[in-house]
Amino acid sequence: MLPPPVLFALACALLCSVASTPAATAPTGIDVAGEPCPGARLEDRVRQFVSAEQQARAGVVVEAHLRRLDDGQWQLDLVIDREGAADPSARKLVAPHCETVVDAAAFVIAVAVDPTLAAGTAPREAPVEPAPVEPTIPAPTTDERRAAPESTPPSTTREETRRVAPPAEPEPPPDDAPPPGRKGMHGILRAGGGLDGGALPRVGALFEGAIGVGGRWFRAELTGIYRLQTIERSDTDPTVGGRFSMWAFGGRGCGVPRRGRVEFPVCAGLEGGRMVAQGYGLTMARTERLPWGAATLGPGVAFKPHKNIALVLQAAIGFPFVRSRLTIENLGTIHRTGPVFGRLWLGFEGRFP
Repeated sequence: MLPPPVLFALACALLCSVASTPAATAPTGIDVAGEPCPGARLEDRVRQFVSAEQQARAGVVVEAHLRRLDDGQWQLDLVIDREGAADPSARKLVAPHCETVVDAAAFVIAVAVDPTLAAGTAPREAPVEPAPVEPTIPAPTTDERRAAPESTPPSTTREETRRVAPPAEPEPPPDDAPPPGRKGMHGILRAGGGLDGGALPRVGALFEGAIGVGGRWFRAELTGIYRLQTIERSDTDPTVGGRFSMWAFGGRGCGVPRRGRVEFPVCAGLEGGRMVAQGYGLTMARTERLPWGAATLGPGVAFKPHKNIALVLQAAIGFPFVRSRLTIENLGTIHRTGPVFGRLWLGFEGRFP
């Protein structure tokens, strides 16, 4: 048996070793079962947010069970029992990596100890990484809802709004827009009729056709004209005279100011053809084909009830290049081409495409 002085020294040494044990070795209140996580310990991760003393004061006791599912995911079943709570809070966390699910559980435990962490502190890593299986977390208990401050949901950013909003459908073009084509170009096909007077005898009926192209502010056309016969009698013998008609081909260019559905073409053109004079009342009456050429200038107006249809009213004043004369022997001059003539005609116009 050891002498009393030696026994007293050993007792003092044992008491000193017990008194010097750090507080961190005290029971943590966290019981972890199941498979271990090589990269993280639940107790260590909880200490990053709250201390053991805070947990002890809050009276929080935790049971955790970590296991790996058949699909490779990690699941941690967490039961948190808080002093004064009616029922313990049970949660199930699932993530592809054990470190991730341990971090998420540590933050949930820390919030249960210190609810103020829910408003101002986030875990160092994302609690749960995107995975095919979403983490299922039961609703917090009544005490946790009372302790945790309400947080304002984040506002939707401008980029998210643009990403969610459906693309706007293009608006249809208005009816008065120019027909589609290369730089607004479109084809023109027109037919119409009107009156002509001044160069040939009396006022006669006129038929006109045109084909061309048009743009936003202009048009160019090839035209064909035929003037029906009118009669001129001799002043000396009214039974003798001539029947006059005319045909011509030409080109016309127009500037086209517009306002809505209405256009105001101002056109200038050249034409050439034949004036046909057929005598009558004579035994040896014959037909003369005299040259015809003229320059024309005049305004018009076009109304478009549809983008592919237009009604065109055109006026023009013309100046013949050649003033032909029809003379009958012993009766003098029957007719001479006038220096100026005027025309007015109405046409129906199609535009394509």
